[in-house]
Amino acid sequence: MSSEHSESSGDVSVIIPAYQAESTIARALDSVLAQTVLPAEVIVIDDGSRDRTREIVNAYVRRETPCAFHLIEQKNLGAGAARNRGLLASDSRLVAFLDADDEWLPEKLSRSLATMKTFSADLVSHDYLRADGENSSYIECARNFNRRPDPFVDYFLRGYIATSTVVASRQLLLDAGGFDPSLRAGQDYELWLAAISRPDMRYHVFAEALTRYHVTPNSITSQVEQRRRAAVRILYRHLPALRGHSRFPRSVGIMRAAIICLQAAQAYRSAGNSVGSFRAIFRLPIHVVLIMASAMNVAVDRPDFLTGEEATE
Repeated sequence: MSSEHSESSGDVSVIIPAYQAESTIARALDSVLAQTVLPAEVIVIDDGSRDRTREIVNAYVRRETPCAFHLIEQKNLGAGAARNRGLLASDSRLVAFLDADDEWLPEKLSRSLATMKTFSADLVSHDYLRADGENSSYIECARNFNRRPDPFVDYFLRGYIATSTVVASRQLLLDAGGFDPSLRAGQDYELWLAAISRPDMRYHVFAEALTRYHVTPNSITSQVEQRRRAAVRILYRHLPALRGHSRFPRSVGIMRAAIICLQAAQAYRSAGNSVGSFRAIFRLPIHVVLIMASAMNVAVDRPDFLTGEEATE
């Protein structure tokens, strides 16, 4: 998808998965157009929407804008598969991700590109604003990144990289194998784990809130178990990677298992499901046994999820 763009634009493709996003997609696209440094292209992947999402995006495709807009349509396969389509379709050296219900502040790309240059980074991220109706809070991701000399352990434990804050080398994410579409949750957390664990890879998280993350009412009880199961799959897949980042990798793995169980228990309790809450807590001893028995001298087994993918407009 080649396009001509101004000299002030960045060598960046913006990838936006969208599903039933008619009420928010224009806000997201307008926030890209408001950037002080514009991207080369914006790729929206409509994930089988049944509302007016495609119609709204096509209006931007037809408009005269400083950067090119493209729309890719696919059946409903999930955000991970949609991001993979965008990743393969992109032409730029760098890719940036934005969810259809989020928005960027005007300096987001400018500051991200400057930070990448300063730190010779392959991936950068930053703090963000969490907007819940009329309430807004500042989420400090950089503080976790700066907690210790090797930030991998804290990311493994807490997952402080938010997708709509990321700008990354396209080649890095291609080499890592893209997003795992089989995961029902945590696809972004899992790919960032795979990316930042690669040899000689550099990443940086800086302390500026340049993305506004809009909370949507999707935290229903049925999704708690999906998130828990996905988090457990990711834990065991990437457990061996801790060998190169911690003297006590099994202890870190157990800490992550405890976080998963506690978060699930709290979510169930908030939904009034006391049985689910107790079950989540009682799973922790099982994870302790499994982690202590795990073979830590094996490579991380991660397929290439981009193999066989095709992207068409």
